[in-house]
Amino acid sequence: MSVMDLAGTCSSFQSDLDFCSDCGSVLPLPGAQDTVTCTRCGFNINVRDFEGKVVKTSVVFHQLGTAMPMSVEEGPECQGPV
Repeated sequence: MSVMDLAGTCSSFQSDLDFCSDCGSVLPLPGAQDTVTCTRCGFNINVRDFEGKVVKTSVVFHQLGTAMPMSVEEGPECQGPV
């Protein structure tokens, strides 16, 4: 196995499974393939590494009429990802 082959299988540092351990990008959800591949750098992680990982999400809806619309001038100074 060459150094280039190892580069595709060994990570640069440890990170949460949700993030690529080479470039830090958010990884796509595991699918039917044997590996999860980072769409930014191509790093592969075995899908079995995700076994037992539970993802819990929730959506909270505000009651109608309780939110006050904000104009662009009144909005926060920074908008979007920082």
